[in-house]
Amino acid sequence: MEDFTTFCKTEKHNKAIEIQSSTNKQTGFIASRLNRDNFWNLVFAFLLFLGWVLGRAISQPLGVIILILIVIGAVVLVKKRSPLAFDKEKIEFTTGQGIKIRKSGIGLIWLILISSFSATLAAGLLTGATNINGSLLRQFLTLLFLAVFPSLYCIIRNFPISVYFHKNAWYVEGANTYSSNDSVGRSHNSFSRDISQINSPYNRRHNPINNYSATNSHYRK
Repeated sequence: MEDFTTFCKTEKHNKAIEIQSSTNKQTGFIASRLNRDNFWNLVFAFLLFLGWVLGRAISQPLGVIILILIVIGAVVLVKKRSPLAFDKEKIEFTTGQGIKIRKSGIGLIWLILISSFSATLAAGLLTGATNINGSLLRQFLTLLFLAVFPSLYCIIRNFPISVYFHKNAWYVEGANTYSSNDSVGRSHNSFSRDISQINSPYNRRHNPINNYSATNSHYRK
Protein backbone atom coordinates (compact mmCIF):
# COMPACT_ATOMS: atom_id res chain seq x y z
CA MET A 1 0.00 0.00 0.00
CA GLU A 2 2.82 2.35 0.88
CA ASP A 3 4.51 1.56 -2.43
CA PHE A 4 1.33 2.43 -4.31
CA THR A 5 1.00 5.73 -2.42
CA THR A 6 4.64 6.56 -3.16
CA PHE A 7 4.09 5.73 -6.82
CA CYS A 8 1.05 8.05 -7.01
CA LYS A 9 2.98 10.87 -5.37
CA THR A 10 5.86 10.39 -7.80
CA GLU A 11 3.50 10.44 -10.79
CA LYS A 12 1.85 13.64 -9.54
CA HIS A 13 5.24 15.22 -8.97
CA ASN A 14 6.45 14.33 -12.47
CA LYS A 15 3.24 15.63 -14.01
CA ALA A 16 3.60 18.89 -12.10
CA ILE A 17 7.16 19.24 -13.39
CA GLU A 18 6.01 18.64 -16.98
CA ILE A 19 3.27 21.27 -16.65
CA GLN A 20 5.72 23.76 -15.14
CA SER A 21 8.26 23.06 -17.87
CA SER A 22 5.62 23.56 -20.57
CA THR A 23 4.54 26.83 -18.95
CA ASN A 24 8.12 28.06 -18.82
CA LYS A 25 8.64 27.25 -22.50
CA GLN A 26 5.48 29.14 -23.47
CA THR A 27 6.46 32.07 -21.30
CA GLY A 28 9.94 32.05 -22.81
CA PHE A 29 8.52 32.03 -26.33
CA ILE A 30 6.31 35.04 -25.63
CA ALA A 31 8.87 36.90 -23.52
CA SER A 32 11.59 36.53 -26.15
CA ARG A 33 9.35 38.29 -28.66
CA LEU A 34 8.52 41.26 -26.46
CA ASN A 35 11.31 43.36 -27.90
CA ARG A 36 11.88 46.56 -29.80
CA ASP A 37 12.18 44.95 -33.23
CA ASN A 38 8.80 43.24 -32.97
CA PHE A 39 7.22 46.48 -31.77
CA TRP A 40 8.31 48.13 -34.99
CA ASN A 41 7.06 45.09 -36.89
CA LEU A 42 3.60 45.89 -35.49
CA VAL A 43 4.00 49.57 -36.32
CA PHE A 44 4.88 48.62 -39.90
CA ALA A 45 1.76 46.45 -40.14
CA PHE A 46 -0.42 49.30 -38.85
CA LEU A 47 1.06 51.84 -41.27
CA LEU A 48 0.73 49.43 -44.17
CA PHE A 49 -2.92 48.78 -43.33
CA LEU A 50 -3.53 52.52 -42.97
CA GLY A 51 -1.98 53.09 -46.37
CA TRP A 52 -4.13 50.38 -47.98
CA VAL A 53 -7.33 51.82 -46.49
CA LEU A 54 -6.57 55.44 -47.37
CA GLY A 55 -5.40 54.42 -50.82
CA ARG A 56 -8.78 52.86 -51.55
CA ALA A 57 -10.94 55.36 -49.65
CA ILE A 58 -9.52 58.53 -51.22
CA SER A 59 -10.29 59.33 -54.82
CA GLN A 60 -7.59 58.58 -57.38
CA PRO A 61 -4.87 59.43 -58.19
CA LEU A 62 -4.45 61.07 -54.78
CA GLY A 63 -5.19 57.79 -53.01
CA VAL A 64 -2.36 55.98 -54.78
CA ILE A 65 0.05 58.81 -54.02
CA ILE A 66 -0.83 58.69 -50.31
CA LEU A 67 -0.44 54.90 -50.30
CA ILE A 68 3.02 55.11 -51.87
CA LEU A 69 4.14 57.84 -49.45
CA ILE A 70 2.92 55.87 -46.41
CA VAL A 71 4.62 52.68 -47.57
CA ILE A 72 7.90 54.51 -48.21
CA GLY A 73 7.62 56.22 -44.84
CA ALA A 74 6.97 52.88 -43.10
CA VAL A 75 10.01 51.30 -44.75
CA VAL A 76 12.27 54.21 -43.80
CA LEU A 77 10.92 54.22 -40.24
CA VAL A 78 11.53 50.52 -39.54
CA LYS A 79 14.98 50.66 -41.14
CA LYS A 80 15.90 53.51 -38.82
CA ARG A 81 14.34 52.04 -35.67
CA SER A 82 15.46 48.45 -36.23
CA PRO A 83 19.15 48.79 -37.14
CA LEU A 84 21.08 45.81 -38.48
CA ALA A 85 24.76 44.95 -38.79
CA PHE A 86 25.85 42.99 -41.85
CA ASP A 87 28.81 40.62 -41.90
CA LYS A 88 30.13 40.37 -45.47
CA GLU A 89 32.29 37.32 -44.73
CA LYS A 90 29.55 35.22 -43.13
CA ILE A 91 26.82 36.86 -45.24
CA GLU A 92 24.51 37.28 -42.25
CA PHE A 93 22.77 40.03 -40.31
CA THR A 94 22.90 40.77 -36.59
CA THR A 95 19.83 42.37 -35.05
CA GLY A 96 19.72 44.80 -32.15
CA GLN A 97 18.90 41.80 -29.94
CA GLY A 98 22.10 40.04 -30.99
CA ILE A 99 20.25 37.47 -33.11
CA LYS A 100 22.08 36.15 -36.19
CA ILE A 101 19.88 35.80 -39.28
CA ARG A 102 20.29 35.13 -42.97
CA LYS A 103 17.62 36.63 -45.19
CA SER A 104 17.49 37.69 -48.82
CA GLY A 105 15.23 39.93 -50.85
CA ILE A 106 13.85 36.89 -52.66
CA GLY A 107 12.27 35.90 -49.35
CA LEU A 108 10.29 39.14 -49.33
CA ILE A 109 8.82 38.36 -52.74
CA TRP A 110 7.72 34.92 -51.56
CA LEU A 111 6.34 36.42 -48.35
CA ILE A 112 4.24 38.92 -50.29
CA LEU A 113 2.87 36.25 -52.63
CA ILE A 114 2.01 33.84 -49.82
CA SER A 115 0.50 36.63 -47.71
CA SER A 116 -1.65 37.80 -50.63
CA PHE A 117 -2.99 34.30 -51.21
CA SER A 118 -3.53 33.67 -47.48
CA ALA A 119 -5.22 37.05 -46.95
CA THR A 120 -7.67 36.48 -49.81
CA LEU A 121 -8.42 32.94 -48.64
CA ALA A 122 -8.86 33.92 -44.96
CA ALA A 123 -11.12 36.86 -45.82
CA GLY A 124 -13.27 34.63 -48.04
CA LEU A 125 -13.57 31.95 -45.37
CA LEU A 126 -14.50 34.45 -42.65
CA THR A 127 -17.15 36.21 -44.71
CA GLY A 128 -18.52 32.84 -45.80
CA ALA A 129 -18.63 31.50 -42.22
CA THR A 130 -20.54 34.57 -40.99
CA ASN A 131 -22.95 34.47 -43.96
CA ILE A 132 -21.94 38.00 -44.86
CA ASN A 133 -21.45 38.57 -48.56
CA GLY A 134 -20.58 42.23 -48.38
CA SER A 135 -17.73 42.99 -50.77
CA LEU A 136 -16.69 45.95 -48.61
CA LEU A 137 -16.13 43.71 -45.57
CA ARG A 138 -14.21 41.20 -47.65
CA GLN A 139 -11.98 43.94 -49.02
CA PHE A 140 -11.42 45.28 -45.50
CA LEU A 141 -10.42 41.87 -44.16
CA THR A 142 -8.19 41.18 -47.16
CA LEU A 143 -6.31 44.45 -46.65
CA LEU A 144 -6.06 43.80 -42.92
CA PHE A 145 -4.62 40.32 -43.34
CA LEU A 146 -2.34 41.44 -46.16
CA ALA A 147 -0.86 44.08 -43.86
CA VAL A 148 -0.63 41.83 -40.79
CA PHE A 149 0.61 38.50 -42.18
CA PRO A 150 4.16 39.62 -43.20
CA SER A 151 4.78 41.28 -39.83
CA LEU A 152 3.19 38.36 -37.99
CA TYR A 153 5.55 35.96 -39.73
CA CYS A 154 8.53 38.10 -38.69
CA ILE A 155 7.29 38.27 -35.10
CA ILE A 156 6.87 34.49 -34.89
CA ARG A 157 10.34 33.97 -36.35
CA ASN A 158 11.58 36.80 -34.09
CA PHE A 159 13.44 39.03 -36.54
CA PRO A 160 12.84 42.59 -37.79
CA ILE A 161 11.01 43.00 -41.07
CA SER A 162 13.51 45.76 -41.85
CA VAL A 163 16.01 43.07 -42.90
CA TYR A 164 14.12 42.72 -46.18
CA PHE A 165 14.68 46.41 -46.90
CA HIS A 166 18.42 46.31 -46.26
CA LYS A 167 20.43 46.71 -49.47
CA ASN A 168 22.68 43.78 -48.61
CA ALA A 169 19.67 41.45 -48.42
CA TRP A 170 19.36 41.85 -52.18
CA TYR A 171 23.05 41.11 -52.70
CA VAL A 172 23.10 37.83 -50.77
CA GLU A 173 22.05 35.70 -53.73
CA GLY A 174 24.51 37.52 -55.95
CA ALA A 175 27.28 37.11 -53.41
CA ASN A 176 26.64 33.38 -53.16
CA THR A 177 26.57 33.09 -56.94
CA TYR A 178 29.77 35.10 -57.21
CA SER A 179 31.49 32.90 -54.63
CA SER A 180 30.32 29.79 -56.46
CA ASN A 181 31.50 31.09 -59.85
CA ASP A 182 34.76 32.19 -58.32
CA SER A 183 35.33 28.69 -56.91
CA VAL A 184 34.59 27.14 -60.30
CA GLY A 185 36.99 29.59 -61.92
CA ARG A 186 39.75 28.73 -59.46
CA SER A 187 39.18 24.99 -60.02
CA HIS A 188 39.34 25.49 -63.78
CA ASN A 189 42.56 27.49 -63.53
CA SER A 190 44.12 24.88 -61.27
CA PHE A 191 43.16 22.12 -63.70
CA SER A 192 44.65 24.10 -66.59
CA ARG A 193 47.90 24.57 -64.70
CA ASP A 194 48.11 20.84 -63.95
CA ILE A 195 47.60 19.97 -67.61
CA SER A 196 50.22 22.48 -68.75
CA GLN A 197 52.73 21.06 -66.25
CA ILE A 198 52.14 17.51 -67.42
CA ASN A 199 52.67 18.59 -71.03
CA SER A 200 55.86 20.53 -70.33
CA PRO A 201 59.01 19.35 -72.21
CA TYR A 202 60.65 18.04 -69.01
CA ASN A 203 57.58 16.06 -67.93
CA ARG A 204 57.10 14.62 -71.42
CA ARG A 205 60.58 13.15 -71.15
CA HIS A 206 60.79 12.11 -67.47
CA ASN A 207 57.27 11.93 -65.94
CA PRO A 208 55.95 8.33 -65.70
CA ILE A 209 52.49 9.60 -66.65
CA ASN A 210 53.84 10.19 -70.18
CA ASN A 211 55.40 6.73 -70.49
CA TYR A 212 53.42 6.16 -73.68
CA SER A 213 55.79 8.51 -75.54
CA ALA A 214 58.89 7.06 -77.18
CA THR A 215 60.92 10.04 -75.97
CA ASN A 216 59.99 9.40 -72.32
CA SER A 217 62.62 7.75 -70.09
CA HIS A 218 59.93 5.42 -68.71
CA TYR A 219 58.71 4.41 -72.16
CA ARG A 220 57.37 0.86 -72.39
CA LYS A 221 57.20 -0.86 -75.74
